[in-house]
Amino acid sequence: PSRLKIPLRMRRGIMTMLVRGTTLSKSRKRVAQKNPRPFPTK
Repeated sequence: PSRLKIPLRMRRGIMTMLVRGTTLSKSRKRVAQKNPRPFPTK
């Protein structure tokens, strides 16, 4: 119920975050062999 009250802007941000997270996880799995660290340092 609380999710319906979230504005479209927030919803789009969350969706982009989820998509970016999935793409990052896939790329991280590919780079896992070269990079010992699971998360890249920013």
